[in-house]
Amino acid sequence: MINQYAGTLSDKDLLYDFLAVEVMEKILGFNSHKSVFDVFSLDNSRTVFRYVDRRSFVDLVGKFYGSKWIDGQQTGNPQLRAELMQREFDNLQELRALGLNTYPHCIVRPLAVNRLVSSVLVEEFVSGVRFDSYIWEAINWGKGDELRRKLKDLAWFLADLHNRSQKSDAANQTRGLSYFDKIVDHLFYWQIISSSQRQYFFDLRNRWAASGILGTSRLVLTHGDPIFPNFFCQGEHGIIGIDMERLWAGDRAMDLGCIVAELKHLFYLNSHDIWGSEPYIQHFYESYFSYLPRDVEDFTTLTSRGRFYMGCYELRISRNAWLDLGYRKALIDEAERCLRI
Repeated sequence: MINQYAGTLSDKDLLYDFLAVEVMEKILGFNSHKSVFDVFSLDNSRTVFRYVDRRSFVDLVGKFYGSKWIDGQQTGNPQLRAELMQREFDNLQELRALGLNTYPHCIVRPLAVNRLVSSVLVEEFVSGVRFDSYIWEAINWGKGDELRRKLKDLAWFLADLHNRSQKSDAANQTRGLSYFDKIVDHLFYWQIISSSQRQYFFDLRNRWAASGILGTSRLVLTHGDPIFPNFFCQGEHGIIGIDMERLWAGDRAMDLGCIVAELKHLFYLNSHDIWGSEPYIQHFYESYFSYLPRDVEDFTTLTSRGRFYMGCYELRISRNAWLDLGYRKALIDEAERCLRI
């Protein structure tokens, strides 16, 4: 998060009245007379901004679906953009209604949406330490013990999310397999993998599908994109989750596989040690399992499904064009090892 100062919000801007009147007065109960909003850009694509009122110190975030990158562009399809805006607002409300609205496990509070102002979703600003800071410190400053403590907190948060939302129905493996197919096709289209590699990954995918392992879990709500910048740490054990636009009902192992794939990637990229993350991955799985009710999951089956999704997300990471091509191909090789069955 860059948090770069971008000036003040003009009182002639449509967003000004929306924030001052609809959000501050009607929802938060503040007198917005003569409000002055300092504006900060929070991302490089300039789709997420922070607004701090100088008088009341109300601290807000606006996420603009109207300019968000969707299908490779930042314009067009306003109806879809409005629907995605509303979907994330509803997702946040749903999770907070489950009880994830207070310390130690909290989902960011949504405040309002406005499709007429670039499909903006307004939330409370989240303070705290972004989770990936602990990974950099573990890699660069030897603070591994602190990372272990925070990984345990994150495992508790995800277990709480999954436990609160668990259904009696079995999770369907189709969506996970379809997502795998989509990623492999992207890598082939962009010429990161060859046609023979593409076919080999599809063969591995078919073995997983035939094994039945991916259909052994109960249906839960999953974060959908649990990368480390989407979690903030507060206090001794608190975790706040943001960016819930991809929330969906599925296999809990998808969230876990994404977390451990990110761990593998960040340690491998920054320390050049492909095995440096392994103790933390094992610790994360064991911590998560310890927070599950008895007989909900078998540890071996859980980590086996996690291995499939770990390989899937390693392939997803390797799509990123800003990574060195040699590293991307090395990560694809690691994903292949992970997916062997």
